[in-house]
This record gives sequence, C-alpha cells and structure tokens, in this order.
Amino acid sequence: MSQTLELIFNDAVNKTVKIQLPNIEHFVNESTVKEGMKKLLDLDLLRPKTGIPTKVSSAHIIDKTTKVLFDN
Repeated sequence: MSQTLELIFNDAVNKTVKIQLPNIEHFVNESTVKEGMKKLLDLDLLRPKTGIPTKVSSAHIIDKTTKVLFDN
C-alpha cells in the first residue's frame, strides 16, 4: 500500500494550494507536519505556477491500494 502526504495551504486570496509528496515510508504526526509546513512558508520555498501559499490549512495522508484484476 502506497501513502501520499498531501499538504494544503491557502494563498493570499484564500484559494487552496495543494502539494503532494508520494511514497511516504515513515510515520508522520500532526506537530511534525505542521511545523514543516510553517518552515516551508517562512523560507519562502514554494513557488507553484498559480497562487503562492501564505497560510497553513491542513494535511492529509492518502492511502492508495492497487488490486490487480489480471495481468498479461
């Protein structure tokens, strides 16, 4: 099972900016993720094509399971 960490920020006009980090292999907790997100904002490292993140909103862990129905 593959896990993706989705970081959700808001930009200056309160639109959602999502960043996904695939293949999370270690346990992450709320305080660590929140602190990391704040550091990303403080260091001004995030420059997506649309909307520059200005505020931490939330974070999600997305579990993805792939079931093979058939293989040739």
